[in-house]
Amino acid sequence: MQQVVSHPVLSQVECIQLFCLPDMLPFYKKHDFEEAEPLLLVRPRQTV
Repeated sequence: MQQVVSHPVLSQVECIQLFCLPDMLPFYKKHDFEEAEPLLLVRPRQTV
């Protein structure tokens, strides 16, 4: 994970946002990610 967040292409990125399933939260918290929003609603586009 450290290789990803410290990659030179991402060096100017202010914030890395991650969308994951709730059961993955403990894994990402081990890598210094934290919950910023308790609830996020999304509406995917439907393919016609």
